[in-house]
Amino acid sequence: MNQLEIELYRNKIIKKINELFITYRKNFLIQYKRKRDGEVKFRTAKYMLADWVVLQHLSGSMTIGILLREAGLTKVFTFDVDIKDDLTESKEVTRRLVNLLIDLYGIAREDIHVSISGQKGYHIDLYFDAVFFEHELIPFYDEVLSELNET
Repeated sequence: MNQLEIELYRNKIIKKINELFITYRKNFLIQYKRKRDGEVKFRTAKYMLADWVVLQHLSGSMTIGILLREAGLTKVFTFDVDIKDDLTESKEVTRRLVNLLIDLYGIAREDIHVSISGQKGYHIDLYFDAVFFEHELIPFYDEVLSELNET
């Protein structure tokens, strides 16, 4: 998303991000790169996740991660397909995963949202109308990976 689009649709975009992703604002993660070795790490922010932080993330000047609180409440479930140094294989696994979700689990294609995750893979997101405990979704995740023969 370019800067002009962000400016034009800022309020609508932030409202939708809040609706789809954020269940907890007290803490969140900030991604950074270590100076000594270039390794990408996350640290927990010591301030509230405000809309201006979400806007920084959308503009590309900050990468954040949403925390689920102690209870692990979530509105979204993400499969993260990252295969180091092989974007072609990441794409193939993503295609197989989407087809599996459609064919075996009956999830409608329009309810499966695929996006590029950085430079090495894809995110496959499933959004919910209700909030779920993360631990309730782990058996589904494990079963899907087993059916896909992936780890």
